[in-house]
Amino acid sequence: MYHRIFGFLFFGLVSALPVTGGVAHAAANGSIATSHYLTAIERAGNRLIAVGERGVILLSDDNGATWRRVESGMDVTLTGLWSVDLQQIWAVGHEGTLLRSEDAGEHWTPVLQRSAVANLTLDEARRLKASPVSADAQALVDALERNAERMHETDSSEPLFSVMFTDPQHGFAVGAYGVVLQTNDAGRTWNAWLGHVENPRNLHLYAITQVNGVIYVAGEQGFLAKSTDQGEHFAKVDTGFSGSFFTLSSDANGAIYAGGLEGVAIRSADQGMTWQALSGAPKQSWVASRKGPDGTLIFANANGGLFQIQQATTFTALAYPKSGALSDFTYSSKGAVIAVGPAGTTHPLISVSDTAVLEAHP
Repeated sequence: MYHRIFGFLFFGLVSALPVTGGVAHAAANGSIATSHYLTAIERAGNRLIAVGERGVILLSDDNGATWRRVESGMDVTLTGLWSVDLQQIWAVGHEGTLLRSEDAGEHWTPVLQRSAVANLTLDEARRLKASPVSADAQALVDALERNAERMHETDSSEPLFSVMFTDPQHGFAVGAYGVVLQTNDAGRTWNAWLGHVENPRNLHLYAITQVNGVIYVAGEQGFLAKSTDQGEHFAKVDTGFSGSFFTLSSDANGAIYAGGLEGVAIRSADQGMTWQALSGAPKQSWVASRKGPDGTLIFANANGGLFQIQQATTFTALAYPKSGALSDFTYSSKGAVIAVGPAGTTHPLISVSDTAVLEAHP
């Protein structure tokens, strides 16, 4: 569907920033033209980090006015980012790629890539295969083992889509075919964690987040699971919705939100026990969502629309100069929305507190 999430299926939507002479400059209207497709953006202190296809990584230290490219050592599409603190940044991508930076994105070290994830998955599949399981579960484990063996033989791995650390020591990465990786030593080593997640169909996993100590993971065909024991076990949650979920976030009160295919968004205020659908949004798939510095929760759809959550359950469209579709956004150190999108431009900077710039449509 979308390149940011599962472009390995087909070429979909991606975000972009063209670079000329190694630096991307903001145009007079606040947009940025570039030849690089970007898929995710994150902030660490005053620094913005953006990643995209062919291993591109860009940094900005002036709230997105200018960008410079740094070497990633990768030639695969990068799909997700996480800042543990101001210095330690993680990136994930296709071919089972997991990168770490210890200097705020200046330099990157590959932790996992190519067949490394396949090898971890193969070990986990064989461990599960040796355990007493039902016939249906055994068939799925056998299929997982065959897929891991294929990846091992071709020196490849399926893509990773999202990475998150619950604290500096404990982190998770999720991806295609139900792959879940876990670390408990600050990312020095990683373990395949498939046997800890109730995902019997090995559905693709696109997003992971933590809210008030509960970890949630979401994916295709309405899959959603949660862990109340620091990720030791993820129990499947029945939300009553079947569309794929691409983004997870929370509001200032600790409610969890999931958004995805054709504009479906749901909310739970009781740690996933019950869910209700949100209203007021068009049928355009959600690709990103974030809680702002003032507690405002904003969702972005693939068509470039930004929507604010009002009264916990209703979307209100935000008026701003659109420049096309987008794939991700974050907030600058000044509290402005900075969104990256396809078609060679980013969206202008938008102040979440400036009602003259950002106001609800009637």
